[in-house]
Amino acid sequence: MENASSVIAVEIERKGAALSSGAGWFYWIAGLSLVNSFINAVGGEWQFLIGLGVTQIVDALAMGIAAGAAGDGALVIKAVAFGINLAIALLAVVFGIFANRRKAWAFITGLALFLLDGLILLMVQDWLGVAFHIFAAFCIFRGYSAMRKLDELEIRAEQPTPAPITV
Repeated sequence: MENASSVIAVEIERKGAALSSGAGWFYWIAGLSLVNSFINAVGGEWQFLIGLGVTQIVDALAMGIAAGAAGDGALVIKAVAFGINLAIALLAVVFGIFANRRKAWAFITGLALFLLDGLILLMVQDWLGVAFHIFAAFCIFRGYSAMRKLDELEIRAEQPTPAPITV
């Protein structure tokens, strides 16, 4: 029979992995959004589902403006759009960093902004994008829940175990 401290230690390890997995979604969102923006900038025809709606808006605006630009203007417009998308992606990375450091505000704020971003996809009826946003949001929320449980488990692990009663 396992003692209580080893059971808690195993559970702490499991919750730590779940926390890292949830926080890791912010990195995936950032990275794939940038890949999508790069693909748009070079005239590609496909995208990843996990990208952000806001970066798609920036890309669409840039492509529309760049279509009417003369000379190197189109390249400058695309570069500015990529810079804006880079800043947005870096914000997602910041949420991932602080979520991994077990900061509840990072999970909550990042998740709220991601759900708001999903509304963009809902408005344009990108149903696959909406479905994937819901799935990713669920995974991020599981990371947040694991962080909360991890805090409780660590408090329990620090408490001394009572000595067994002998008769």
